[in-house]
Amino acid sequence: MCSSDLTIKKNIPVGAGLAGGSSNAGAILKYFSEKKQVPIDHMMDLASEIGADVPFFLLEDNLAYAEGFGDQILQSWSIPTLPIELIRTGLHVSTPGAYAGLDPEGCSENSVKTETLLKNLQSSSSISSDELRPYIHNDFEASFFRKYPSLDGKGYLCGSGGMMWSFFEELSVTN
Repeated sequence: MCSSDLTIKKNIPVGAGLAGGSSNAGAILKYFSEKKQVPIDHMMDLASEIGADVPFFLLEDNLAYAEGFGDQILQSWSIPTLPIELIRTGLHVSTPGAYAGLDPEGCSENSVKTETLLKNLQSSSSISSDELRPYIHNDFEASFFRKYPSLDGKGYLCGSGGMMWSFFEELSVTN
């Protein structure tokens, strides 16, 4: 039997759609994988049981194509990070509530965008924000923006919602 004491300092807002709990779970699984020398692919099943998007946080790559509820990772890539800004809306969106508002038939409407993006990623090791922008979609946005129309057009929804994001068009650093 193995026992450990862990302290997690959570800085990511709850209900923001930023996968804070999932990233914490993934970090803990990675830690135990390294400490106990358990191959990370053995941790994937456990990660899926903990949460649908937890397997993503076991990857070394920063972009993944997944199916199901996000737990079936089919392919992943490591792309250069793109500068974004987070937009605080002050809204808390429960994940079950977000899924309740999801239109399953509407989820397939963006499949062509996804397939085109996947083909582009196969032939290139990097992608700019301008190249990525036409393919960005989040199936939770339709119900979110119906509920909060004043936020439509202000950015992209993070995960199942609450927080939003947008690309930095130009970075300026001030001291």
